[in-house]
Amino acid sequence: MKYVIDKLGLINFRVFKGEKDFVLRPGLTLIHGSIGAGKSTLIQSIEYCLYGEQLEVKEKIARLLDLINEESDYAKVSVSFMNGDSGLIIQRSLVRQRDSARQELIINGDKGSEEELAKLIGLSDDDFERFILITHRTLEQLAYGSIQRRTVIIDRLFDIDYIDSIIRLLPIDAISSAIEKRKQEIAGAAEASELRQRYGSIEAAKQRATSLRDEVGKVREELEKLSSAYSNLLKKRSETMDKIKDVEAQYRQYVILSEKLKELQSRGPISRGIEAEAASDSEALKAVLIARLEENLMEDEAQSLSKASSPDELLMAMYKAIGQLEERAKEISDDLRQYREQAEKTRRDLERLRTSVTMLEERLHALEPSFKRYSSAAAEVGELPVAKAKLERLRLDYEAIESEARYKSALLEVINHLRNHGVKDQRCPICGSKLSIESLSTIKVETIKDDEVKEMRERLERMERLVSEMEVLHPIYLQFIDLGKRLEEARKQLEDGIARAEKMDKAIQDLERRYASLSSFIPIARDRLARLEEVYGEVERIKRIEEIRVELQKLEDILKSHDINVEAAIRLENEINDIGNRLDALRNKLEILSSEYMELESKLSKITMAGVDVEKAIREVEELEALLSRFLSIKDGLLRVQRIARQRIIEGIRDEFASMFRRMYPYGDLSGVSIELEQREKGDYAYALYALRRGRKVPMSRLSDGQRLTIAISFVLAMYKLVEHKFGFILMDEPLPYVDENVKSSFANLLINILREGISKQVIVATQDSSLMDSIVEKAKQSNIDINIIKLDKSG
Repeated sequence: MKYVIDKLGLINFRVFKGEKDFVLRPGLTLIHGSIGAGKSTLIQSIEYCLYGEQLEVKEKIARLLDLINEESDYAKVSVSFMNGDSGLIIQRSLVRQRDSARQELIINGDKGSEEELAKLIGLSDDDFERFILITHRTLEQLAYGSIQRRTVIIDRLFDIDYIDSIIRLLPIDAISSAIEKRKQEIAGAAEASELRQRYGSIEAAKQRATSLRDEVGKVREELEKLSSAYSNLLKKRSETMDKIKDVEAQYRQYVILSEKLKELQSRGPISRGIEAEAASDSEALKAVLIARLEENLMEDEAQSLSKASSPDELLMAMYKAIGQLEERAKEISDDLRQYREQAEKTRRDLERLRTSVTMLEERLHALEPSFKRYSSAAAEVGELPVAKAKLERLRLDYEAIESEARYKSALLEVINHLRNHGVKDQRCPICGSKLSIESLSTIKVETIKDDEVKEMRERLERMERLVSEMEVLHPIYLQFIDLGKRLEEARKQLEDGIARAEKMDKAIQDLERRYASLSSFIPIARDRLARLEEVYGEVERIKRIEEIRVELQKLEDILKSHDINVEAAIRLENEINDIGNRLDALRNKLEILSSEYMELESKLSKITMAGVDVEKAIREVEELEALLSRFLSIKDGLLRVQRIARQRIIEGIRDEFASMFRRMYPYGDLSGVSIELEQREKGDYAYALYALRRGRKVPMSRLSDGQRLTIAISFVLAMYKLVEHKFGFILMDEPLPYVDENVKSSFANLLINILREGISKQVIVATQDSSLMDSIVEKAKQSNIDINIIKLDKSG
């Protein structure tokens, strides 16, 4: 049973001056009046009596002192609750004391404590405002609030808003500010951390800067010396070029060819007879590749390779052949994989077949004695239909012979009786002639022997036993025959499967052999081909060296004819190239060293300008960042818990929410409502309320005022129905402002359904809307629901 309000008494409470008593009974109570008449005061007085506070006092809009009528120094609220046959009377009084007020609590006539009252009612003030007291402010926050505000309200309604409070208590912002403050205290804290990571310490970085500065100086000195020497050599070359203007092209060609010859000779000594070696290796590899191609049924590819003759053609053809063999190896690998899969499937099938054969054999073995008994009986009396026919004939024969035997036995007994007792005045009952001893003596009766009847009866009994047994065994006999056929078929399938498996195993072995052969051959062939390509390259190098030597000799003769010292000119070019290369290397080195030195100096200057203990500051930043990371992990964990809790709330209330809306909303433009958990841009999750229109989700922002408020009150009522508490009443303070008449009518129907379905035993609605009151009264009368109307005016 749950508490309902029976009576409400007020003395000097807010707008009510003097003593006022109100009777509220189970069912529907309407409190109607204009603005300021005291409708909300009546509703709030119930909360005050239960908890010693009310909403405006909690929100600091008013003081406890303000609950006493301004013309009095004393106020009192008394609420009488009924719970079946038992009752609970709570009285709470206020006495003005200067700028404050003193409270007194009376429970069932005795002075009580807040703890005692809390145990009796079993619901906190916050939960009372969540589940029992439905105000237009709560509805408006649900209907018009932002997604974030709506999420806060729903979390508060379900008492999980403490998670947000815990998250706000985490010192994440304070730690982040402390980290930023310390970073600002160090000029270039990031640079300091980088230098420490790169060089080990700031002191080591300073030492590296000094070393770099010295090294840069040395490189610059060496560059100056080499640059001077390089300039002198360029002057000498210019003088030489002036002398050889007529043969400058030949000279430059000589220099280029000399460099080329030098480069070719640097690759290694010249090997004699290498051309013959290349030809021999080429033919050998070509023959092996052709054989492999033919072995793998690649006749066209083998013929194409056999036609190649020049080194370039041979190399290209052999590379192509190896690629084709690789493709064939891949095909064999794919075939091998498919065959193995098929073989595995076949093995599984064979295992199933073996199991099936074994099971069939076991079943046949179990049925065999019954089969033999049936077969033995059938051999004696024939198959069951024949045996039944024989049994029927035997029964008829037995009945006939038994009847005849009884008749003859009775006849003999009559004749003997007549013979023994005389036949005086006796006549034959058949022909009517007079009987005599002489005539009786002429009658001969051939009796049937008892043994003959007994033997036939025994035959009949045996036949009946056999037929009865055959009838019992016949299904087993048929099952045995069927199982035998199935066993024969399974054995045949098993034999075929074994044959297929053996054939497949042979095919797999052949493919494995071919794949292994190709797989081992291809790397060897590639290595041999790579060596052959190197040999051909060496042959080309030797040819090119000889060609360059011939060209150089011709150019040298031309230059000497113009009185040019070729050796000296070449030495000069070599020196210029050598120094030029050294200059490039030094410039690159100088650029690298200078870049590192300038970067290091810049970072060190930023660090040393702040005048703080950099090492200590960096350690503090690292410690704070580690602490921040731990708090962020805690925050992530709390957010996960919050998301799970919100999802469970949605799963628990979704169906009831949709049902409430369908009962309350009278129009067909919205087919339903939904509540979902959506991830926002910041990564957190929030509740989203939607209406459903032709299967599409419509956000709250696109709905009318009436639609929004209808959704909001449907949500709150669904929550009231689902939550366990001791109160059997709902308080509604102006629940539906500015909605149309149809919504009011639906709301009235909903109130009736709340009472009729037992969601609540008592609904108390305070409103200034006369049309809403009229609609509720009309629906209550139509449904035979008790209704109590309290009309208030400003006179009290």
